Amino acid sequence: MMIVEALSKSQRITIGARFTRMQELLREVRHEGFQSDAVTEMEQAIERLTEETAAIPPTLPERAVRTLLGEILILTYEVRPGALKSYGPPLPAADAAYLEQETSRLERLAQRLLDDLEQGPANRGGEGT
Repeated sequence: MMIVEALSKSQRITIGARFTRMQELLREVRHEGFQSDAVTEMEQAIERLTEETAAIPPTLPERAVRTLLGEILILTYEVRPGALKSYGPPLPAADAAYLEQETSRLERLAQRLLDDLEQGPANRGGEGT
């Protein structure tokens, strides 16, 4: 049953935001290992209702992708051996060297993502990102 005609754009945006969040939470539930036929049934019901209501999914505000990538970059610093000393004893030298090497790689990749984003819309995949 299509009920889109009875809904305002504002209502369709609200429904879209709520359904999107429900889908995110169900993915998280699955990721945590919870299995149930009801999860699948709920996912299917949300998909059906999304179509029937012509729900409008949320869009990221301008520069949101840059903010997300910036957060990833900051998080790379927080898992470096020096930062981890705040949470416990220093790592053995070999382990610290390995972790430093790998987190430095993550930092470079995060910076590359930011650089790629700044190069233009071809890397963004959609409007508003």
